[in-house]
Amino acid sequence: MQDDGWREAMCGTIAFFDSNGDRMHTIYTAASPEYGKGTFLTKFSGEIEKVVKRYPNVPLIGLADEAASNWSFIERESILSTLILASTSLSLKKY
Repeated sequence: MQDDGWREAMCGTIAFFDSNGDRMHTIYTAASPEYGKGTFLTKFSGEIEKVVKRYPNVPLIGLADEAASNWSFIERESILSTLILASTSLSLKKY
């Protein structure tokens, strides 16, 4: 693998919280290492679509690290009401 480039393993979660901030349910999505993130992005987009269809009025929050490809995915989904950038120093910045 080192000689023919890098592959990325991906994971993501969609979590549901009640009005007290207690987690009620979590959907976990992952994909094994691959070039790009095609498999994961397809799976995760499908999960987001299901949630939005079932709960159209629930506010959504996106949280990702500083990788540019994560942010292009979040922007492409364009359904998130709040975007939060978690940097490697663990400081949070709200957009």
